[in-house]
Amino acid sequence: MRRAHQFLALVTGCGFLYITIKSLRWWFRLHHPWYDYLWGSALGFAAIGLGVLPRSPIRRLPERGFLILLTVIFAASRLWWVALVPTKPVSDFAMYQAWAEMFSQGRPLDAVLGQSKVFLVHAWGYPLALGGLYAIVGSSVLAAKLLNVVAGALSLLLLYRLGKAVSGEDAGRLAALLFGLWPSQLFLTSVLASEHLGLLAALAAQATLVAAINPPTPRWTSVALSGVLMAVAAAVRAALMVLLLAGVLTVVLLCRPARRAAISLLLLVGGFWLTHVVYRHGVHAIYHLRPYAQLDWTLLQGTNFESHGAWNEADARNFMDRPTFEDARAFARAEALHRITSEPQRFAQLVVRKQVELWRDDWYGVQWSLFDLEARSAAVTARKDALIWVSRCYQVFVLLCGTAGCFLAAQADAQRGVVLILLLLLVGTWVHGIFEVQSRYHYVLEPALFVLAARAAVTVRMRRPLAG
Repeated sequence: MRRAHQFLALVTGCGFLYITIKSLRWWFRLHHPWYDYLWGSALGFAAIGLGVLPRSPIRRLPERGFLILLTVIFAASRLWWVALVPTKPVSDFAMYQAWAEMFSQGRPLDAVLGQSKVFLVHAWGYPLALGGLYAIVGSSVLAAKLLNVVAGALSLLLLYRLGKAVSGEDAGRLAALLFGLWPSQLFLTSVLASEHLGLLAALAAQATLVAAINPPTPRWTSVALSGVLMAVAAAVRAALMVLLLAGVLTVVLLCRPARRAAISLLLLVGGFWLTHVVYRHGVHAIYHLRPYAQLDWTLLQGTNFESHGAWNEADARNFMDRPTFEDARAFARAEALHRITSEPQRFAQLVVRKQVELWRDDWYGVQWSLFDLEARSAAVTARKDALIWVSRCYQVFVLLCGTAGCFLAAQADAQRGVVLILLLLLVGTWVHGIFEVQSRYHYVLEPALFVLAARAAVTVRMRRPLAG
């Protein structure tokens, strides 16, 4: 098992080293002033310093005090941004808002939306959750943004729990601190994006699975619960199906004896499948519609060579012009297969390119947060470019530290939490290399890099203790 773990860590590390080098080359070609590279990097170094220096107040606080303090600061900063930047829902986010308003009515929608391909190609979990909220408080963009704040605060606590389970309390604190200082998370809080709830469910699933399969005695109920949470995450963000694959591979690689592995797999996959069935039938019972997977649509977009695998109008028009949704799905599969088989070498190059596109930039938070405001905030919009560079430099810092964490993981014994995180990063990156890609899509995978970065910093500190 140790060799398999080392191989996984080295493969993931080499992949992220390549991504980081390509990203750095791209950034330096943009010819920005040298001081634009400082602010985001300074945030990262501040987090590492607070997390590892012996006299750091963050390390000296008791666990409960640290979590309360960080959560309060996190929530206050996000509430400040929501109040400062009155972002209006646009693009996909406007559709989520419109669908949530319809879902909140709790009545059949087949007559209204039954033929809407735009509706059917998106995951329904987020607008359904918003619809449930709106059924209680009424349609309110502000309520949706406050839900983002709550989801972010809970995600921070879950990331601390995951980091602590993987590498100890110091690593958990540092991972949570990196999440709290993450610029794009702050900026995206004012956007009605499904990533907030998707990340919350994904972190809950990871933390539950890591705790459940640790020796000596597995917690069978928790294994099944992690499958349930993975299904919830996939309902919110379809790409989070990779969680199930990463979980299955983790169990196969590390659970011994075979009987324990078999029971764990049965409970994990069974929990996922049962939740998915209940979700689909429950939605159909209320709205007389069944949620579809969006894989055909994203595969069509992801295999377009001219758009480099990103969303493009030509594919969107061809898909939407089909007479029925089933015809559109059949067309998407056939066209994507034709592109792959007719130019396999070009497709392989596209897969590698899209992996870099997925991770190299972190501008989306600022871009969507300031895209359309109810009231213009001159002080903020005038600094849009600077805020983008803060996000970008923080991203390259995290990439560098996360890559170091991959290589350092290869030197340690196999741990279930580390293997799960490495598999999630590896499988998630390759899946996005095949399907449609946007830089925003790495949002739900980013905390895995925080855990590896924190683990690397703590490992280096323990090997070379700092004076203090």
